[in-house]
Amino acid sequence: MGANVNHKLASAWRLSAPVIEEISRQSEFIESLTYYNKHSEEMKVGSGGQMVKLRGPIVAPNFFDLLELRPMIGRTFVAGDGDPGAVKTIIISHGLWMRQFGGDPKVIGQSLELDELSYSVIGVMPSNVQYPFDEAESAFWLPHSFTSEDLNDDPRDDWVPMARLREGVSLTDLQSMLDVVAARRTESMKEGAKPFTIQAGSAR
Repeated sequence: MGANVNHKLASAWRLSAPVIEEISRQSEFIESLTYYNKHSEEMKVGSGGQMVKLRGPIVAPNFFDLLELRPMIGRTFVAGDGDPGAVKTIIISHGLWMRQFGGDPKVIGQSLELDELSYSVIGVMPSNVQYPFDEAESAFWLPHSFTSEDLNDDPRDDWVPMARLREGVSLTDLQSMLDVVAARRTESMKEGAKPFTIQAGSAR
């Protein structure tokens, strides 16, 4: 689950918040790490007097920065976006921008109602950006930051991490580190439980 200095990405699918946090602390291997929810989020938006269901990823605030994806208008998420109590922010796709806002170049700062909650539009992605899902599941992106509750041994494997590796670190090096993390997790599990494993692999 990593990226080397040549921007070669890799993924370790479906890990819990505590495991991702532990991996992110391995700074001798990892330069930066981000994550997204393994399933896109379905939400309802009002359109022409009707409620339309849309889907979009939930991502870490540094998601676009690590992938070096830039919006055509506005900004990407920053630290603090997605924190409990923070202003609700959203980045929208080019398609949603055209459908919901008529391609208005002054869309930044306008509100979008999703599931009866108001989100402030901070960015519009280019038409060729749908990552990590396809166009039908990437109408918008919402930020998420792990809370103390998320990190308190939450066992749910809801998150897909991606990382950029430090210069000189190979996927083999990364896998060795992940094996150590997995072994520690296995030791903390109930006797007889299936051994915990984490597999590194390149995304391209």
